Amino acid sequence: MDILGGLGKESLMKTLSRTLVVDQSRAKGSFRSIHEAAKIAVPGDTILVKPGVYREHVAISHGGTAGRPLTIKAETPGTVFVRGSEVWNPRWKKLEKTGNVYEAPLPWEWFTGQSNPFRAKLCVWSKDKKEDSRPVDRSTLTPYSTDYPAVDAAFRRAVIGKRPARPVAPLPVDRFKEKWIDAHDRPIGDLSKLMPYSLGQLFYNGRNLVQSQTESEVRRVPGSWILSLDGKRILLHFPKGGSPGDGRLEITVRDRVFSPARRGLEHVILSGFVFEHCGNQGPFPQNGMVSTRSGSFWVIENNIIRFAKTIGLDCGCEYWVHEDLAYTVPEDRRSFSPRGVIIRNNLFCDNGLAGISGLCNSDFQIVDNVLERNNVLSLSNGYECEWEEQGAIKLHATERVLIAGNLVRNNCAHGIWIDNGNAHSRISRNLVVGNQGSGIYIEIGKGKTAGVIDNNIVSTTSLFFNFRGAGIIIESTSDMTIAHNLVIDSYGPAFCAAAAENRPFPDGSPATASDEKIFNNIFISNHGNVELPFPHSDAFNNRSDSNVFVNGGDFRFWRSRATLTEILRSAKAMLRNKTDLADLKKASLTGGFSPEIWSKITGWEKQSVYLDFTQMTCCLKPFEASLRLRVNPVVSLLKAKCRRVRGVEVDFSGHPIQGKRILPGPFQDLRDGDNYYLLFARNGVIPAV
Repeated sequence: MDILGGLGKESLMKTLSRTLVVDQSRAKGSFRSIHEAAKIAVPGDTILVKPGVYREHVAISHGGTAGRPLTIKAETPGTVFVRGSEVWNPRWKKLEKTGNVYEAPLPWEWFTGQSNPFRAKLCVWSKDKKEDSRPVDRSTLTPYSTDYPAVDAAFRRAVIGKRPARPVAPLPVDRFKEKWIDAHDRPIGDLSKLMPYSLGQLFYNGRNLVQSQTESEVRRVPGSWILSLDGKRILLHFPKGGSPGDGRLEITVRDRVFSPARRGLEHVILSGFVFEHCGNQGPFPQNGMVSTRSGSFWVIENNIIRFAKTIGLDCGCEYWVHEDLAYTVPEDRRSFSPRGVIIRNNLFCDNGLAGISGLCNSDFQIVDNVLERNNVLSLSNGYECEWEEQGAIKLHATERVLIAGNLVRNNCAHGIWIDNGNAHSRISRNLVVGNQGSGIYIEIGKGKTAGVIDNNIVSTTSLFFNFRGAGIIIESTSDMTIAHNLVIDSYGPAFCAAAAENRPFPDGSPATASDEKIFNNIFISNHGNVELPFPHSDAFNNRSDSNVFVNGGDFRFWRSRATLTEILRSAKAMLRNKTDLADLKKASLTGGFSPEIWSKITGWEKQSVYLDFTQMTCCLKPFEASLRLRVNPVVSLLKAKCRRVRGVEVDFSGHPIQGKRILPGPFQDLRDGDNYYLLFARNGVIPAV
């Protein structure tokens, strides 16, 4: 007997799906909070949230199933604010002779049952996270918040006048400490007054107030604050026009905003929210303000994720030490393998460390997002961090990840950084402009990485402490294809690749930078062209050709096992022409090689084309996200004799790359004269901020 009356099981389940309405107006049948609705939601349900400000930690305990996802969405995208803050109206005490400066005790009652973000010291590495930011002993403070007393003491001893000199040996030697020693270029103030960052945040009328590291600056600068030495009081200089008790001050009281109670949940759709105001700790673990908590088959779309103290969104397995994960039931302290997550059409901005972080991501798609002003605190090794985790996008151990069509703009960090164990991933058709350190950085591949970086536009990358401001960096990663990119105005070289010493692949084998393929790119006005290691057992079979260089710098060997003297000796044996030998002598002084010498001693760039500004110029407008590219004539680009690159089927605009007329760079429809392109446009779902 057909007890379903002709209805299939799947149709019946769809019929049984519910819409749970969350409405702060207390409409009949609605829920007051998102978390309350999530408690009773089952696979196939939709939690529909009406406009408003929701101050809560949403901690779902179950997800959906294939074909029946749990959907949590804003009724109108951009009108539902989920915050980790509360409105704060304490009894302020005005400080004498200070203008608009007040102090008030911390609201201890709001931190019951969870950590106090104001008492926690910001920490970026895999150490114990329980160290307090206060109270502090002034005598132990340094401008560098490292946790190695020997290094700190050496810095203190070495301070002369306004700048620290390099510390004198003996010092513990490892890669991280060497970087701290090198981080000496910033002027410093009175060492007895610099305070470590806490995880707390204050907002006035929606504006993130600056956490100062000295009390004197708070007294001087409106819109700043500091935690007292004993950790009990906030000293706040209200912004101009602001005053206590007007209801416009908010204080972070939560270290998560959306983070499941259970790890590994699957089939969740999260759409249309503004997540903001969070006092979350730095990695590791990766504690995003919004977190999938090792979940798979999520769709995160049309959200704004901003003003996290450290990470905006974490979307991987969080940590490799499961016992150290907070908010975790015993049965979830095990390994998960996140896969199939889609992150699209979101805005990640003004987060303290990173926009998106992930660990062990397989078959992910990060597409059509805007990421800007992340690492807004300029957190860096040698100052506030011990590990380098800053980036608009920072992923580890990726497999088959696609990062495409994103606008990555003006981050105080690397634009796109894939680290430690990546394989078979692709970075394509992104606009990466105005970032620091590098535009795109691939570090430590996984054997034959087989990765592709194609049709990206990377512009105006600047220095970031010990990173040189290169457009694209490949380090200790082999079998990468770099094709049809446009790299403009890098402070460092357009492209560089090398194998780092003493950093093996994840399987323990020696790291290499071999089988790299750099084809069909356009490099304009960079401070260096292509830099590759001198051929060696860890750097072999690299190829670079059919590129276009416009007003570029020299070519160089980067991080080679051979010394410059050995390289010059080898080069001299290949050259006979007196002019070439004269150019080689110049290279002995600068380490840079002219295009003619480079091709002769390496066999690279034999078909590449060299132009000047009379033949090609470009103007990139980062805020309009447009490009004007003038070519005179286009036929000059055909001299590069570009061939089709396997796996790269279309250009930046979606035009096919085929036939005999293949052009270098990301546009196949170039014509003589001016060419104008809009590079990124919102689809209308994400409201402007």
